[in-house]
Amino acid sequence: MGNYCSRSPDPHGDGCLGKKAWPELVGKKAEVAVMTIQSENSRIDNIAVVREKPPGLHEVQCCNRVFLVVDAENTVVETPSIG
Repeated sequence: MGNYCSRSPDPHGDGCLGKKAWPELVGKKAEVAVMTIQSENSRIDNIAVVREKPPGLHEVQCCNRVFLVVDAENTVVETPSIG
């Protein structure tokens, strides 16, 4: 996975190409979510699986990054989206 940030030209991610959110992945296992995201947007190369989203990320900051918020069973609990 990449470690760089492909910046969005605007705070809402409108300048980012490809699919931007995956609400259908809530309730799925992280491994399935990662594979789905990568297959549906090839520009995403930085998927961070975390227990909670880092504070202060209310705007889209990186077009190539997705935070995948999971619970203790590694199940997606929030809609994954670019940021």
